[in-house]
Amino acid sequence: MMFAAYVPNCGDGIAFGGRYDDIGSFFGRARPATGFSLDLKTLMSKTKFSLPEKPGIFAPAVEDEALQNMISDLRER
Repeated sequence: MMFAAYVPNCGDGIAFGGRYDDIGSFFGRARPATGFSLDLKTLMSKTKFSLPEKPGIFAPAVEDEALQNMISDLRER
């Protein structure tokens, strides 16, 4: 079984995959497997995607007291 995923108005697939029976037979141990690939560049260029307009505070996830104080100040504003 194989599959491909498409988005409207685009002839190129964005995802491909399927079931691969006996995939390891070449290496002496046949076993079933499944897998897929996803083309993120095509997906983003062919779909309407936008980030929410909500303002946010973006900061690294580190233990820094000064940074935490600054974030608290910004949240209060």
